[in-house]
Amino acid sequence: MKIHHVYATTIFLGFFIPLFAKAVECGDTITAPTTLTEELICEITDADQVVLTVEGPSGSLDMNGYRITCVGADSSQSGTGILLSGTSAQIYNGMIFACTKGIVAKGNGSHSIYSMMIEDSYDDIIYIETNHTVVKDNTLIGSVPSTGDGIDIQGDFNTVTQNFIAGGLPDSDGIKLNGVFNNISHNDISGYLGEGIEVNGQFTNVFSNTISTVSNGITVGGGNEDDNADFSIISQNHITSNFNWGIPVRQTSNTVITQNTVEKNSGGGIGILDDNSELNKIIDNISQDNSDLNSFDLEDESDPGDCTGPNTWRLNTFDTANPSCLK
Repeated sequence: MKIHHVYATTIFLGFFIPLFAKAVECGDTITAPTTLTEELICEITDADQVVLTVEGPSGSLDMNGYRITCVGADSSQSGTGILLSGTSAQIYNGMIFACTKGIVAKGNGSHSIYSMMIEDSYDDIIYIETNHTVVKDNTLIGSVPSTGDGIDIQGDFNTVTQNFIAGGLPDSDGIKLNGVFNNISHNDISGYLGEGIEVNGQFTNVFSNTISTVSNGITVGGGNEDDNADFSIISQNHITSNFNWGIPVRQTSNTVITQNTVEKNSGGGIGILDDNSELNKIIDNISQDNSDLNSFDLEDESDPGDCTGPNTWRLNTFDTANPSCLK
């Protein structure tokens, strides 16, 4: 790996260590609070696949507005800009450019990722396999050659909020999650040709997000028994101008979909799209102007046609429905 030196200020046990005493180099592990003072440019190779590791509980990296750039990364490698390990590691206030994955959160969790700009990752921009991690106030821009998601969540009890997420190719999602008890709120997601948010985990709370120009706005359940979003709440989201459905629901039961505004989606508004989704409550949503000749603002494929089906539809504002007796 080519080594590019960046001098930093490190604070440890209440004392300031002079700038020249601590040089952060490609491949380093940071175990104390550290502030970058220059950009860091690192070559990704088979032997050196992580630019920097931030190890908690005492390790944190204030990037101070500077940028990490990966050289030689592509979608076939495992090159990572920042790896968070241990417990309660922090990364904030900087930029990551052209890495295979921008940030990967592993270890025991409770990490913090905030105020970052990450561009042109070849795979997932942020990948989380830990629990209790917070991803807040980041700008994530997908790359044309990218095959990954904006944020891929595999852990539980994580919070993703106030992020701007844009870009991506087919089969790439803005936010994809498989864990349970995750909270996804106040994000602005656009431009992904996969799902805006794909919920495959139970007890997920998705609220107050704005989603546009993606394939499906919020996909609730992945369409098989292993990828369900049972007991989740989808509320107060604005879902508009997407290429297919606003909120499609598959293989999922006992969810609450309420107080969403779903409009101008080409494939349909809010839909139960299989016979195995039941005991869902679709209440007090605005779903309008989603219709073409073959789609509806509201649709329930599990209903026999007389609104005696296993799901509850109440107090929704809409123009078209299938069956027409949905409320």
